[in-house]
Amino acid sequence: GETLPLRPLHYVAKPLIMVLLLWWAWPSRDRPGHGWLLAGAVFALAGDTFLMLQEWDLFVPGLLSFLAMQVCYVVAFRQSQRASGRALSFAEQAPW
Repeated sequence: GETLPLRPLHYVAKPLIMVLLLWWAWPSRDRPGHGWLLAGAVFALAGDTFLMLQEWDLFVPGLLSFLAMQVCYVVAFRQSQRASGRALSFAEQAPW
């Protein structure tokens, strides 16, 4: 959609990826960390949308959305890790 003269296709397809991921992840929202995971996906959708709209200068809001997404994903990872009862240790040997 972006390389061909089909801008409306680009405006639909790019956000649709994150919308479908949100729809797929929604049923597991009661698991530890998944609320933050869903919030991160919403920020990712916002960031994609901000950067997609080239008619306006929305680079900074897009960048801030991706920063918020990363923070949400870190919190989600930590909550999920704590709920599993396993300590996060960099001293553990990797399986490879």
